[in-house]
Amino acid sequence: KLILLDSLLQEKLLIKKMNQYFGLETFLELEKPNLKSSNDVAVLLAHWSLTAKGLMCVGVGEDFQTVSSKSERLPLSWNEDGSVYALKYQNDKNENFILKVITADTILIMSILAVKTETTSDLTITAADHISLGNEVTFTNLEDLVDKVREELVMEVIGQKKTGKKTGGKSDDKEQGQKVPGQDPLLVGGRGGRVDPGMPGWGGVGAPPMGGSDLDPLGGIMGGGMLMDPRQGGRMGHPMQPRFDPVGPGMGGGIGPMGGGMGGIGPMG
Repeated sequence: KLILLDSLLQEKLLIKKMNQYFGLETFLELEKPNLKSSNDVAVLLAHWSLTAKGLMCVGVGEDFQTVSSKSERLPLSWNEDGSVYALKYQNDKNENFILKVITADTILIMSILAVKTETTSDLTITAADHISLGNEVTFTNLEDLVDKVREELVMEVIGQKKTGKKTGGKSDDKEQGQKVPGQDPLLVGGRGGRVDPGMPGWGGVGAPPMGGSDLDPLGGIMGGGMLMDPRQGGRMGHPMQPRFDPVGPGMGGGIGPMGGGMGGIGPMG
């Protein structure tokens, strides 16, 4: 009976592991001829995790103006650079996601951006600590690596409870609508609104004195004459636009539609 019980437990553990890594072996076998480094395998692992959540790859890069057909397969030349990887995905609602991975010496910095919500997640690993690439791909502490990628990278953005970081950007419309005109929270007691909310010096007769608001840089509804309105924090009164920069040492370049290019970085000195 003890032998039978032990056999059943082993079978259950085997089934659990098969379910946990379902499809990974197939992905590795398909991409085996294209794998050049342990970093490639780590990116493949992240790709597999994303497809397991229903996201399909639609090409390389960060621009969604042109996309390929949705596929579970990685696109051609996905690891051509070897130091910077950028893959774009869509879910069944055609919402866009970007996986960007940057190498910095022995460190691999992995980031995901949900374009619609501007939610991001990031994970830093040393791929060589978990992955060896020879004639075959071998893993050390595969379960630990898979858990990290799923929980800290994928589920932070794709999961039901999205707890990833916001990249910033425009405030909520509802929140904007609740602001009281003329108030400045940086001033004690606030700043009173203009007595005359119209253009300065215009009594309503004749042509309005265009350019008059330049004399009132903190003006009311006509706005101020300054390019940088101190109440708004952005050029011409528009809030600063978000950037999506993967977190990591010595990094440059942004990601996503509002970020910079895909430029990578070399080994750190």
